[in-house]
Amino acid sequence: MENTENKSYISNIVYLIGEIGFGGTEKQMTLVLRYLKNPHEKYHLIVFNRSYFGSLKKELMSLGVEIYFIPKSVNSIYKRLKYLINLIKIIKPKLIHSWTIHDNSYAYLVGAYLGISKTFGSVRGSLYGTSFAKLPELYKISSIRFISRIFVNTLSIRNELIDYGINKSKISVIANAVEPRHLTDYIINENSPVICTIGNLRYNKNHETFVKIMKNVVEIFPKAEGWIIGQPVPDEPNQEKKIKKLINELNINNSVKLMGFQSNPMSYLEKASVFILLSKNEGQPNVILEAMSLGVPVVASNTGGIPEIINHGKNGFIYHNEEHDRFVNKIVELIKDSSKREKIVNKAHSDTILKHNPKKIVSLFRKFYDD
Repeated sequence: MENTENKSYISNIVYLIGEIGFGGTEKQMTLVLRYLKNPHEKYHLIVFNRSYFGSLKKELMSLGVEIYFIPKSVNSIYKRLKYLINLIKIIKPKLIHSWTIHDNSYAYLVGAYLGISKTFGSVRGSLYGTSFAKLPELYKISSIRFISRIFVNTLSIRNELIDYGINKSKISVIANAVEPRHLTDYIINENSPVICTIGNLRYNKNHETFVKIMKNVVEIFPKAEGWIIGQPVPDEPNQEKKIKKLINELNINNSVKLMGFQSNPMSYLEKASVFILLSKNEGQPNVILEAMSLGVPVVASNTGGIPEIINHGKNGFIYHNEEHDRFVNKIVELIKDSSKREKIVNKAHSDTILKHNPKKIVSLFRKFYDD
């Protein structure tokens, strides 16, 4: 535990998060903290679990964030509540903001015990996705029903919460942000294009469909490469084996590469000819915004909050994730037709600046922080 002494700041804000690896939620929180920059506030981050692959700890500390890791020995709900109450009682924050749905309950319970009225929670993925769907019903209810406000990043999640019985007045939609980038010219080598997807090796990410699509792409571009960037996850240990088995069966071992964990996936993404995302469920994927900001054309599945980012035919393309032929045809078109590609990436890039600028997104959070 790091120093908990109040240093005469006007106000303190406490954040809760599951871990601070390189996942989308952690990156979004870090981006928000980078742009909040209020000299009269001190930001405290309480982390529930250690990260398996890398950590944003150094970057967060460089922003002046006080970080507290819950000890491994504090491993029950009761112990965690006691730990959080004792710690947050010292910090005396004006609000608690949970960034992960599993920790929303702690934000509410600790806030209620200590008399902190502003307890903000988050839902950043579909309620029908893997993690929330596996929670006990009582935990589901406590995670979304009692906190004073829920932040979501898509209208689709807002609608799911309303269907679940949450009052719409408690829900605020704040889109994901992406750092503005200069659009650079990139000439595709039609002889050896790179098709990229990014996501942990989960069933929901639908990497097996990516492999099937690559089989057809390679028939047209024999030297094409398909990159799957992402690592196995402990709760779905067999997914990597399934993907490798399919690659072997389709005899495209030299064409499809499992790149594993990459601490800087953007350095790979910027080399891609086309980015595709085939998820079965999604919130608002950071990686799509990052591809758009880099000038990489996007072809993605028509699910969750993706249609709120991609305007089909204008700044990217969306199809049902099992429409293999449409994905293949569009990938081929974007590789061969440079004028089409240029039109799409220019519109995509301008949309990230207009709709997903960090300053704009942070101002929306600030409204609720200061209200």
